[in-house]
Amino acid sequence: MKLIITLFSLVAFSTSLTMSNSEEAKNDNNINTYKVVFDGSEGGMCFFTNSNNQAITIEDEENKLFEKYGKDDNSFVGKTFTMQLKATNTTDHVYTIKSVIEFKIDETSKN
Repeated sequence: MKLIITLFSLVAFSTSLTMSNSEEAKNDNNINTYKVVFDGSEGGMCFFTNSNNQAITIEDEENKLFEKYGKDDNSFVGKTFTMQLKATNTTDHVYTIKSVIEFKIDETSKN
């Protein structure tokens, strides 16, 4: 009887782990693309507004987001960017720099 209970528990546990891992894999493949306007940065946080007027915040303590443009990030206030973000489980639209897949300025905002 103990053997049956142990085997049943082992099967149930391994099934729940498999389901949990497949759910995480789904989230890893979830990438959202946004057109955003840069609103400014302060204290390692970069603030954007998407086309639905929702705030998107990127935690960027090391100032890596604008590094490739060679300018101070606040010189891009009001400029439009295309941003691809890996989806998170939070609903507050706060992402880490690791969630940013692609970040590029729109051609019309370069001037």
